[in-house]
Amino acid sequence: MAKIIFSYRVAWDDGKAPCVDDGLLSLAICKSRLRGIIAKEQLKHVSHEYYLLGLCGKRDLPSILFYARLNSPTPIIDFYQWYTTRKDSLYSIDEQGTLKRNQRYACVHAGGSSSDLSQPYVLTSDDFYYFGKSAIKIPQLIADQYHAFLPGGQEHKPAAPYGESDLYKGLHSEIMTLIQDHPLSEAQPHLPYPPTKGCIAEDYAEGFIRAQGYYKRENTVIQHAADMANEKRGYCQDCVNAAACV
Repeated sequence: MAKIIFSYRVAWDDGKAPCVDDGLLSLAICKSRLRGIIAKEQLKHVSHEYYLLGLCGKRDLPSILFYARLNSPTPIIDFYQWYTTRKDSLYSIDEQGTLKRNQRYACVHAGGSSSDLSQPYVLTSDDFYYFGKSAIKIPQLIADQYHAFLPGGQEHKPAAPYGESDLYKGLHSEIMTLIQDHPLSEAQPHLPYPPTKGCIAEDYAEGFIRAQGYYKRENTVIQHAADMANEKRGYCQDCVNAAACV
């Protein structure tokens, strides 16, 4: 039985993707391509163990946001039938048995339905470490050694196919060694929820900067956060205005 690690960068750690609640970590919205690739591999090679490594912080020196041993993929229709009160429970089943966007956090992620539902599976784990604001910085030596396996941008990477690489085995060992000194299972996410400032986008802009390891004085990063709120996240106009003024 082999162990397989997939890794990706978490751009917005707001408690929904991943969502950590009541001992379960789930990736139900966003990252539809990643969810589809992993679910396909899990169903094809059922004897292997699959891990998901979520990273945040600086591109050249990331931090471990979470590390999870994945359960078997959950059909998306079952997930939203079983879980209706989680922070990522953004969809409900209508009378025709179709998933529809509900009004939970209606101002957030309003434009993501087609992407969220483009893959039929949700990734879950009940054997995980989630560090949130206490994300573990990866030492420079380890980051350099395993650079090829750690995504720099928004892409995702499998650490090594079917665990046949000695580098993969080393990476898994290094991750577990780092985690032993920080044995959190459920921490607080970077971005406050509900918003603490009365505006979701303002919180998100500042939280985005903190989570990605930038300083607020870097105007280009502030504008990037505001642009994401405006163009990609479907915020209401009041939130867009506030984000643009951060």
